Amino acid sequence: LEAAHAHGGSAATAANAATAAAGAAATGGYVDPGDVTLGEGERGKLSSRSVPGRTRRRSSVASEAANLTPLEMWTKKRIIHPEAPLKTAWDIYVAGLIIYSVLTVTYRIGFAVGVSPGEAGFDYFIDICFFLDIIFSFRTAVYDENEQLVLDPRVIARHYVRGWFTIDLLSTIPFDLILLPVVSNTTALRSTKLLRVVRLVRLVKIARLLKVSGFFDRFEETVPIPQALVRIVKLLVIMLFAAHLLSCVWYGTGLSTRGESWQDGYCFPDSPDDDEDETCASDFTRGPQYLVALYYAITTMTTVGYGDITPVSGSNSEMGVAIMAEVLGTTVYAYVIGALVEVVINLSPADRARKRQLTEMSEYLRSLKANPALTNSVRKHFLYRLDVRSVFDEDAILADVPPHVRNSVLLFAYRDVIPLLPLLCGVEEVVPGALVVLLARLKPAKYGRGDVVVSPRINAREMHFVVSGALEVVRVKDPTTTETLIREAGHFNQETLLVPEQKPFKLLVEVRACCPTQILTLSWGEYLAVKGFYPKLAGALQSSLEVTAGPKGTWVAVGPTRPELLASEDAW
Repeated sequence: LEAAHAHGGSAATAANAATAAAGAAATGGYVDPGDVTLGEGERGKLSSRSVPGRTRRRSSVASEAANLTPLEMWTKKRIIHPEAPLKTAWDIYVAGLIIYSVLTVTYRIGFAVGVSPGEAGFDYFIDICFFLDIIFSFRTAVYDENEQLVLDPRVIARHYVRGWFTIDLLSTIPFDLILLPVVSNTTALRSTKLLRVVRLVRLVKIARLLKVSGFFDRFEETVPIPQALVRIVKLLVIMLFAAHLLSCVWYGTGLSTRGESWQDGYCFPDSPDDDEDETCASDFTRGPQYLVALYYAITTMTTVGYGDITPVSGSNSEMGVAIMAEVLGTTVYAYVIGALVEVVINLSPADRARKRQLTEMSEYLRSLKANPALTNSVRKHFLYRLDVRSVFDEDAILADVPPHVRNSVLLFAYRDVIPLLPLLCGVEEVVPGALVVLLARLKPAKYGRGDVVVSPRINAREMHFVVSGALEVVRVKDPTTTETLIREAGHFNQETLLVPEQKPFKLLVEVRACCPTQILTLSWGEYLAVKGFYPKLAGALQSSLEVTAGPKGTWVAVGPTRPELLASEDAW
């Protein structure tokens, strides 16, 4: 604000002052405009609206939680804050372990791969981490229906037991390690069947993927990369994971088929000149076998289906899996493609909204059959409005946001403009919160060289603030002489707002742009709305306008209230 008053300072200083103003608003440095003295109309609106934040009773535990930092919450209550940096890092770590566990379990079952002692040790380490995660979950604060943190251990435990506890427990218990001694004491044939069952029990770990989805949903809005890119990567990962599962099922089906399977039909000659000796998929090493199965899965999901890998005639299991792959695989592929198309269409919502509004404006002017000069003028003002104001509906977006947060957003959005409005900054110092109220009511406009902003012919009740450029003021009685120049951070035509509403007036000057000029306008209607809703603010604003207004009879001439005297020059 100081930089705005002393506008001769550097632009960097002014920008820093505007940024500091936005920061002060975020921390309570600005008074909510709702606390400014209201008129009867606005008071009625507020009284007829319930304010949950003031009327809902908060529990003492919830109030205490709101005032505790994550470190204090742990040291005093031995409760983990769900958004603490260490808890966030732990959740990401556990999500990585879940993904690794699911991928390896499905691969080992589908391809009948044994586990080395090192891999078995790492698997047990993962199970230990999952057990630790269960313990941490019983000590992690949760949010209630009012978005308040709950620190009561009994409530936390009840919430967790009713939610993820069953899935976490079943996917953590090493059933294969527990059942292995039982299997080893049975006959060979029965042992083989039970081993297959034990392997399938490991698939319970797939259920933890639901928890991973919750992790990613929580962090998706906070990662510092475009959301469209995040969604594209997420969809591609979903498709590749579905292909991985399908390839494991497809290869496992071939292994369980008695007699000849599809693996025996997918063969290559050992050399180009030898057609008799062939190597089939069943003889490949594990890496090529996985690639062949993944190749079948992707070609089936994408409906390409070259036909080089097919189920063996007479194998009901392979034909059943092939049908399932075609139905479910194409469904997943269609979902991914549809979602990708939606992401691409909405890749830049702001650009899309901007183009839509420009198209609507052009079609509107075309329907009016407006001449080129009028069309260019409207288009120029409209483009500048889109540059200054958001292309989105700010009022609708911020309608349900708490006032202090809304004020911070508006101050940040206008951080480059605030230093150019010294008069309004002065009102802000008298009535805290006034700047936010007035900024939302200013309308942007842009004028080219020679364009007239105000004149006796236009004669509008409105005040203008110069954001960039310069304007010249010409007296109507002597149009050949330029009276003064109005430059950046200046304002003019405030005299029209001071004329009593019941009195007619006419301008004595013409103001036109010397170069491309951008201004913000406070109209008569918005000025009356401020007077009706915020009397204290309006009084401070009027005092500032009276101080900066020119001498009487230099800018406007005020006429008589009696219509019969309007034609008399002496009555003005």
